[in-house]
Amino acid sequence: MDKVKIMLIDDNRVFCDELKETLSLNGCEVFTFFNGKEALRSVEKVKPEIILLDLKMDGLSGFQVADKLKKNEKTKTIPIIAISGFYRAHETFFNIHNIYCCLTKPFNPAVLIDTIKGAIKQSSESVD
Repeated sequence: MDKVKIMLIDDNRVFCDELKETLSLNGCEVFTFFNGKEALRSVEKVKPEIILLDLKMDGLSGFQVADKLKKNEKTKTIPIIAISGFYRAHETFFNIHNIYCCLTKPFNPAVLIDTIKGAIKQSSESVD
């Protein structure tokens, strides 16, 4: 995979470290944030191509972060892949929050890589 700039937002530091290492080994540049407020303050500076977002976090939930990202003209087109051990909702529910899809933890890293590629491809096709 070409160098993809990813913003990873999850309050589990061990999970972030492991996922960052896996993604980095697959050619991604990963920026980790451990809460939604910190990520929202930094998203325009980082300019990620994709966001991996935990849905259940202290403070702002992933759903609240997704809603704020989609209301911002500079970030609304960035694809969001939700990652969660708790939510297994129907696709329509995620569409309400402009979330590309949700992967349930634990997930296979190969599935995540394929999902990232699919989200980026769909995003670039919708821009064309």
